[in-house]
Amino acid sequence: MSLALWPVFEDGRSHGLTDEGVTLLESPLADPLLRFDAYAALMIPDHFTGDPDGLVVGAEPSWYEPRDAIRTIDAIRTTLGPSDLNLAGALTALEGVLIAAAARGTRFHFTVA
Repeated sequence: MSLALWPVFEDGRSHGLTDEGVTLLESPLADPLLRFDAYAALMIPDHFTGDPDGLVVGAEPSWYEPRDAIRTIDAIRTTLGPSDLNLAGALTALEGVLIAAAARGTRFHFTVA
């Protein structure tokens, strides 16, 4: 099973996505979405040589407003070419679940699983 980028919602609702998370994580064009990672704000010391996953133990995740990620999706769309149909579809699916989250008034973050 491939790693994927999945949204996690503060209200506990599931995202309902399928393969879109794999497409998002595998495309470098979607890298701007990584700023919405649960632990993106976690500072890794310059001298740290261990597994960064160990730094998140006990750390509180960051939560983000869906509308900020929707703006990022719009910006990514401007860079897509004709060969990026899979990524375009994944962005549309993600945008849909983020619009629904905004309508519910809940925040989100991404996790890689």
